Parts: sequence; C-alpha cells; structure tokens
Amino acid sequence: CALPIYQHSRFGVPCIHDILQTHPVAILGDQVCPNSYYESPEMVLIGDQEVSTSEVKAKRVDWWISQLIRRRRGEQERERAEAALRESEQRFREIVELMPAAVYVCDKNGRILQFNRTAVELWGREPRPDEDVRFCGAIRHFRTDGSALPRAELPIVETARNGTPMRNQEGVIERPNGSLVNVMANIAPIRNAEGALVGAINCFLDVSERHQAEERLRQSERRLAEAQQVGHIGSWERDLRTNQVTWSDELYRLFGLKAGEIELSYEQFLSFLVPQDVDRLRSLVDQAIRERGPLDFDYRITRADGSVHVLHEQGSVILNEEGEPIRLVGTAQDVT
Repeated sequence: CALPIYQHSRFGVPCIHDILQTHPVAILGDQVCPNSYYESPEMVLIGDQEVSTSEVKAKRVDWWISQLIRRRRGEQERERAEAALRESEQRFREIVELMPAAVYVCDKNGRILQFNRTAVELWGREPRPDEDVRFCGAIRHFRTDGSALPRAELPIVETARNGTPMRNQEGVIERPNGSLVNVMANIAPIRNAEGALVGAINCFLDVSERHQAEERLRQSERRLAEAQQVGHIGSWERDLRTNQVTWSDELYRLFGLKAGEIELSYEQFLSFLVPQDVDRLRSLVDQAIRERGPLDFDYRITRADGSVHVLHEQGSVILNEEGEPIRLVGTAQDVT
C-alpha cells in the first residue's frame, strides 16, 4: 500500500482527499496509523485477474478460520496427551506406593526425586527437599562384611552416572535409631526420549530375616559339628536317585580321612568295609528300603592307617509325597 505523507505545502485539498480514500495506512510524523477514511475498492487486481473485494475477504476469513481450527486441534491433542501423561504418572505412583518393595528414583546427580512409603520405613526417615542427601535416603551404609561403604561407592552411583544396571546387590543400611537393615537392591538406569541418561531407579528389599535365618543355621551346624566331635558320632546322607553320599566332618575323621578328601558314593563307602561285612550290610540296607524300616546294625571298617574299627549305625528311610524312598539319613558311632 502507498503511504501518504500529509504536507499541505505540496498537496492541495482535493489531492489529500483522494489519498485518504484510496490508501489504508497513513504516516503521521514517525507513527504508522490505520486510515479510518479508507474506502476499499469493489475489485482488486491479483496477478492478471480482477477479483472482487468481498471474495478476497471471504477467502481471507476462511483461511483464518482454518488456522484457528488447526491451532485448536493442536491444543486439544496436546491437552489430551498431557492428561494421559498425568494419568499414567498417577497410576505409576499408585503402583509404586502399593509395592511391598522399597522404590525410589534419583537423577544422575543423586538428587532423590520420588520414593514410596516402604522406602521411608526401611530408611527410618523421610528425606527433606532442603537437605543434601544424595543417592540414598539412609544415613549410613555398610558392606555385608560390616565395613563402612562410602556414599560415593554405592551401586546406584554407578548406574545413575554410567548407566550400568545392578542386580541383587546386598548391603546394610543404618536407621537414625541405630538399627541395621540387610537389603538387596536391583537398580536400573532411566533415560529420556532421546536415550540420554537422566538418573536411576532402585528397588530394594529387606532381607534381614533371611540373613538371621542363615546365621542361625550356621550356628546350629557349628554346634552339631562340635557335639559330633565330642561324642565321636558322624552323620551321613545317601541320595537313592543318584547314589551320592554326604558325610559330616566327624564321619570323615572316624574313617581316618580329612573332611572332603575324597568324592563319596555308596560304592566308595562299601570299599572301606571289611570284606566279610559287605554282603551283610547290603542286605540290611536293601531290606530297610523295601520295608521303609529303620537302620540299626554294626559293621567293621579298615581305616587308611590299616587299623580296624567297629561302627554302630542308625538311620531311617525318607519318602517322597508318593511314598517312594528317596533318601537314607543316619549316624555312625565308633564303638570299638
């Protein structure tokens, strides 16, 4: 559009009147203003064709309407996507909160972003947004051997910074009240849509009861071994499906052997017997298996040093759910 400059000294009144009617924009000093006196023509020239002004305006209105519709559709799609994302995140939070395992998420710098109530219970505390606790909410960490584990050496640090998954990592965390919790963690990296590493998620379980049970079992086995050594009584087990035999350390000593010195089988056991006792022992054992009865008899063995000893054996037959014999267990005592 032409931009008229109103200078009375150069243009007469008729000229200015024509300009006001034919130019939509006017410049007044340094201001560009719309011209309210402008009268649009009935026809305009587009290329080499004349088109009515009303048709141009109609097309322009249609174009603006289409742009508004397109923009609104885009906004609606974005709103639906954002709503679906919020719903998905809410479902994730609800699932994580209901999990019996402790779960928390941190960014690659270790800042804890999200955690469930089980994590708070195992930590014995709830991390505050204003505190500088990184990579784990517990106050102190230890290895399974009891040595201190610096926070910078926690398994989740390797995952969050280098993307290395960690499986079945065991350790000990300390609560504010001084109690210790044995935990087993499985840690996975978190990546954004572009595949860039942004943090890690840690899912860990309280395995204190399992560790306590294992410790009780070790103590029981230790007490049993001490009792067998004092009473010169050894225990044994025979798997009837594989014919493999397991001896206690004391039973090895009764045979004049070091614990675990040889790989045992039933035939290997029979080789220690005085030849005259082999067939009798076989017969008694086979009878006990057939009748599902007890074992109770004496036999003689020749030890590695050539000495002959008399052992008294007692045992029983172990059956499966179908009533079939699967194992023999028993004890042997030197009654020489």
